Amino acid sequence: MMSSITKSIQNEYVLLMENAFSEKYKYAFRNLELKELRRFILKELISSPELDNQLTNLMVLLNKFWDTHAAALITEVRAS
Repeated sequence: MMSSITKSIQNEYVLLMENAFSEKYKYAFRNLELKELRRFILKELISSPELDNQLTNLMVLLNKFWDTHAAALITEVRAS
């Protein structure tokens, strides 16, 4: 059973991931087949800094997330 701390951390992570990309990219990720999605991502990375900026921002947020929650997550894993 998940502790309330772990559940809270999980909810924060889900929210972080849900807000990482603009609606344009969320739509593409949900609706394009893998082959189309690869082309779309490559085209976006080449032609516009928008996706690159969002991916960079996601990496920064994930690093901050880990720095904030690493000790609690490690403790939870060790206890289980």
